[in-house]
Amino acid sequence: YLDDIILVPLGIVLVIKLTPSNVIEASRSKAAKVAIKPISHVAAAVVIGTWLLCATAFGYWVWEYSR
Repeated sequence: YLDDIILVPLGIVLVIKLTPSNVIEASRSKAAKVAIKPISHVAAAVVIGTWLLCATAFGYWVWEYSR
């Protein structure tokens, strides 16, 4: 565990120091473009509806078999 606490952060710092600044800037700009994702309200509604349907079916199943 000690190596994870000491060696991993030192390795990250070393890699950042040895990477040219133009490569870091290009990577950051590319990551910023990829990080912007569209929001799909239809997909969210489908997921929420599926969860509600499953919860309702489970509740019905519990209600019927608990009697």
